[in-house]
Amino acid sequence: MKVRLAHRIDHQQIVDCLRHFADFQPFEKIQKEAPEYNEHHIFKILDMISKAGIILVAQENNKIVGVMMGMIAPNLWLPNVKVLNEIVWWVEPEYRHTSAGARLYKEYVKQGEKLIERGDITSMSLALLSNSPKMNLTNKGWQPIETHYAYVGV
Repeated sequence: MKVRLAHRIDHQQIVDCLRHFADFQPFEKIQKEAPEYNEHHIFKILDMISKAGIILVAQENNKIVGVMMGMIAPNLWLPNVKVLNEIVWWVEPEYRHTSAGARLYKEYVKQGEKLIERGDITSMSLALLSNSPKMNLTNKGWQPIETHYAYVGV
């Protein structure tokens, strides 16, 4: 198992992972709309993130089994503050018993620290789905900031 920066040739396998990621979303509306993925749109997003962020893949032999990506964006209220915002951290279910998720995380932090050292970003963020395994990252330098909710109706 190796983790590396993604290449354009990886994008189709990444899109396949993102379909599985969408299927795993914790609320039904996104799950219903996941088959409606517009691959052309997703490829454009991957190109954009490649230029203004990082895309990491976990690879076993020639198969991509996990992906983690972050986009560099200015803070809404403080536009001079740039943040690497994690937007996907996904490992295919059959590879969750491996080191893929931990390796993706470690490489994300390593890449983020390089961006901080170069002055490209001020900090990085990480989000966990509500149905993800519970993790305490405070002992690894992270501070919880907020909790997000999605309205699904009453």
